[in-house]
Amino acid sequence: MGNVLDFHVRLAPRPGARERLLSTLEECGLDRAVVCAGGTIDLDRLSRQLIEGGHIETDADNDAVLAACAGTDGRLVPFFFANPHRPPEAYRERAAEFRGLEVSPAVHGVGLDDPRVAALVGVAAEFAHPVYAVCLERRGAGVADLVGLARQFPQVNFVLGHSGIGNIDFYALTLIRDEPNILLETSGGYTCVAEAAVSRLGAGRVVFGSEYPLQHPRWSWPSSRRCGYRPSSGGRSPGTTRIECCHMEPVGMGPSKRSQRGEVVTDDAPSNLPQLGQWQGPDDLQRLQEKQLPQTVTWAARSPFYRKWLKSATALPTTPADLAALPLTTKQDLRDNYPFGMLGVPKERLATYHESSGTAGRPTPSYYTAEDWTDLAERFARKWIGISAEDVFLVRTPYALLLTGHLAHAAGRLHGATVVPGDNRSLAMPYARVVRVMHDLGVTLTWSVPTECLIWAASAAAAGHRSDVDFPALRALFVGGEPLTDARRKRISRLWGVPVIEEYGSTETGSLAGECQNGRMHLWSDRALFEVYDPATGNVSAEGDGQLVVTPLYREAMPLLRYNLEDNVSVSYDDCACGWQLPTVRVLGRSAFGYQVGAAKVTQHRLEELVFSLPETYGVVFWRARAEPAALRIEIEVAQEHRAAAEAELAASIKAAYGVDSDVAGLAPGTLVPNEALTGMSDVVKPRSLFGPDEDWGKALLYY
Repeated sequence: MGNVLDFHVRLAPRPGARERLLSTLEECGLDRAVVCAGGTIDLDRLSRQLIEGGHIETDADNDAVLAACAGTDGRLVPFFFANPHRPPEAYRERAAEFRGLEVSPAVHGVGLDDPRVAALVGVAAEFAHPVYAVCLERRGAGVADLVGLARQFPQVNFVLGHSGIGNIDFYALTLIRDEPNILLETSGGYTCVAEAAVSRLGAGRVVFGSEYPLQHPRWSWPSSRRCGYRPSSGGRSPGTTRIECCHMEPVGMGPSKRSQRGEVVTDDAPSNLPQLGQWQGPDDLQRLQEKQLPQTVTWAARSPFYRKWLKSATALPTTPADLAALPLTTKQDLRDNYPFGMLGVPKERLATYHESSGTAGRPTPSYYTAEDWTDLAERFARKWIGISAEDVFLVRTPYALLLTGHLAHAAGRLHGATVVPGDNRSLAMPYARVVRVMHDLGVTLTWSVPTECLIWAASAAAAGHRSDVDFPALRALFVGGEPLTDARRKRISRLWGVPVIEEYGSTETGSLAGECQNGRMHLWSDRALFEVYDPATGNVSAEGDGQLVVTPLYREAMPLLRYNLEDNVSVSYDDCACGWQLPTVRVLGRSAFGYQVGAAKVTQHRLEELVFSLPETYGVVFWRARAEPAALRIEIEVAQEHRAAAEAELAASIKAAYGVDSDVAGLAPGTLVPNEALTGMSDVVKPRSLFGPDEDWGKALLYY
């Protein structure tokens, strides 16, 4: 099924109406239509009401709409045409059968500022329905009144019908420009208004509508296309909950950001999500969070897991203070609800499914919609050095069920980069091939764990290259996935002669923080709400030391409320010269990542600092350690001429730092990371069953 959707058609309860509509859609190349009841009011009377005022109290024939949409395999999407003169329960009782709500002051005469309309929108919020509204040049029914309603219900997505009021309502675009939960539907407006709407609001906030049968799509849809517009090539509109839409997108902008698989492809235009620089200080940032939070909680209430938590609440949390009353969500909760107990959308809306890298017990699942992927890719792409179409981007983290490789790939494509998928779990990509690709292709950016960068440098040296000289195209190394000390970062940067830019996140959340040009890691607090949890006291604060708790604000497929990552962090709201005006974070690693040696607890973070503080001339980059009850055993690769000095200096540093004895052993280079791993180019053989007389048929059937 395609994605060309007519957002506004009427269907009167007349014989053959459905068949005529389906035939019209087919004729005009339209795949689907949002259907509202027609025939509720005589057109002569409606035209008089538009000029002189007045109203009817007649119910629309919503049953006829449901009957017409049934059995069309989703081609016809039913909206409930509400009568505000009736109690909202009339809508609530039927809401589960429909996909959206329409309110029309033009027909029923009840203004958008009327409490009866607000009550109906409250029901729409409960069922995650978008609201289609018709505005008039009349007190209480104007576009400004719709803006007021949208601000009252930030979790609801509104569609302003008929291009505003009249056929040349540019002022409507000004009024709704800063209201991200209001889209514009194009029926009844001049094409110049639709064109201006795309320019001022963005393609994702403009949807095509024909007003069939009053206006035949054969005229309105082709005229839109002749005017320089076309439907997006896939995905769902970020502004219409649970309904795919036809976006209006200028020809020549390139492909849509979201393919049908949810893969983010080339288009540098920003989404309607918050962007860096759109807030001024912590208070403004908090208002941004609080505006989105009700929508986030509404999404969460759809999942079986959170529904149990929230059903007993007298009201859903709408502020961070309300949210703090909920218990923490843990990784065990995710495992216990494997695979889809956390699902907040119909399964057919999922774009990708992932699991974290842990091997023990039940998997930790994670899944995303196409819209979720836009948020994911944008967050990862927030690199101070930038990603552009001129870059060749080597992705050297796992793909498969993990998120990390797919995430970097999507972010690279979002900005037009040439992505080299160098999965570090693939037999087809040994280190020698990584170095060859980096050198021959002129790789400009890479994404990996920090340890990989050290191994590449060793592999490059084994191939006769100098890592800081023979890779002139390289601009930066993006790293994440393991704690990185300043000492190791500086060593990697000097080895390659480029900046090392750190990223922090998880499979369950995607990117949560990234580095600014001043070397400080900033939490993406415009896209997520962060707390710092002290497990010893149970206290929670906005900053300080403890475990990081996150509520992603734009996660719909698998909402997470107060998810405890169990990573030890230090969060601060001190000013940073970069101007991002986001809190900073230092990531110290998992709380359990430390071992007792004598009276001291030895952590990898501190031990790494000591190892990489050895003189650089010693060449120590590969090491391993084992914490034993009475002493720390550590092995380092070091050349013979520096071995004795390196062993003595590291033992003394460990004694000074921890007050414990250590057994430091220097090993010949190539012991911990074998030379074969740095230089080998093993063949990757596809499965086969027939072999020649001199071939090894022990390699049948499986990949080798």
